[in-house]
Amino acid sequence: MSMRQLTELEKQNEVFLKGKGVHFVKVQLTENILAHAIFDATQEINKFLREEGVHDFSQQANGQEAKQLVPTHLLTFKEVVEMKTSLYKASKRGDRRMWFGSEIFPYVEDDDIFVIMAYNNELYIANMSHLDLDYCYKTGYNNPIKSYLNSLYSPPKVTVEIKSDIIDSEQQSEVKDNINDNTYKEQTTFEEVIEKVSEQEEDGITTSKRVAEDIMSETQDNNNRVLCQGKVGWTMDVWKCVEQIPNDIFRLEEVYAFAEELQQKYPNNKTIKASIRQKLQILREKGYIEFVGGGKYRKLKLKSFSYYAERVVNLNQAIIRGEVIVAKPVLLLALIDGVDKDVFDNNHFYLNEWLEERYLSLMKEYTKYSQFETPASINNPFWHLASDGFWHLQLKEEPKEKVTPTKTWLKDNVLYASFDDDMWVLLQNREYRNKMRNVIIDLINSQKRK
Repeated sequence: MSMRQLTELEKQNEVFLKGKGVHFVKVQLTENILAHAIFDATQEINKFLREEGVHDFSQQANGQEAKQLVPTHLLTFKEVVEMKTSLYKASKRGDRRMWFGSEIFPYVEDDDIFVIMAYNNELYIANMSHLDLDYCYKTGYNNPIKSYLNSLYSPPKVTVEIKSDIIDSEQQSEVKDNINDNTYKEQTTFEEVIEKVSEQEEDGITTSKRVAEDIMSETQDNNNRVLCQGKVGWTMDVWKCVEQIPNDIFRLEEVYAFAEELQQKYPNNKTIKASIRQKLQILREKGYIEFVGGGKYRKLKLKSFSYYAERVVNLNQAIIRGEVIVAKPVLLLALIDGVDKDVFDNNHFYLNEWLEERYLSLMKEYTKYSQFETPASINNPFWHLASDGFWHLQLKEEPKEKVTPTKTWLKDNVLYASFDDDMWVLLQNREYRNKMRNVIIDLINSQKRK
């Protein structure tokens, strides 16, 4: 059976791998293949396995008793899933057969295309229907895809470990790549800091436990337009369709009901249903939804607006000579303004010139009647806001002294700062940004000197 036509993302992934000189073959896992957990090792696959020193069917006897198992690593952006690929020849005719293993089922849907690669006589596979391999390689932090590709180019005598750690989804930012063309440098993988959320949404929002920007993975549509950098795009459009389904548990067919609406929005897309499945997989991998079996999905919840409004109202603020220092709420206003103006289009905030100027401008406005001539420098709230539990700093190293770090130190040693994932998702909604802004302004007005 011939392989179906590739989607734009699959074509992009194929071009990327060829450009990197990666030797690979593809297999389409059809509904029939997934149902029977077996597929034919085509002539192309057979040749690939032989050339890579993984397996030679011509040297293998017929029958299940001669079956060989090859260590196989399923690469996702978050983890490496270990499995064993079985290879054997049918007893009578000697047809070449293979199967990756049952561990693949949570990571595949009907007609997904997997890329098969090899390294050190072992197989490495990835779902090229859902992963943006170019993005995985270019992102500044380590992930299994990046580690594997770097292993192909690492110098001799360097042991490359494919890490299976679950990585923090907020690492998906456009930061400078620390790997040049000649030298492999292993990078630190941060521990996942996203806590499990079980709290019921109080404001009628049902959505991800994780950051919206991460969910999008910056995939591209047929017009090569970068999507969903924390804003509206293909994946968020599919999520909005899911939100319109009244029940928390829903079926794929219920999302297909929005196919005509999505087709009108993306007229150049000729594979709407395949794209819907792809975006649902992204939503599933990143925590918006989960697969509950029987072709059904469940929407997941996030902490409510009122939860974060209460956290803001109860900020830990310094009081000096009887005056509440409003630096933290003012910084929050500046950050929200930055989201509004697309200065920050993902959940990575940097202590840059724009943020500092906006902060100083707002401090001047809200401290007109302060007893202090000079407002608190931005390094104070940028650092100490982390004590309130919803603001996080990713550091290169801890400060040596237990004092507030200088602005220069923060710029040199803070990789980025971020909100809780749930708070970031809320801030993607303009209405909730305005509501949070009003909460903050009310807080400042209740505290500032008259």
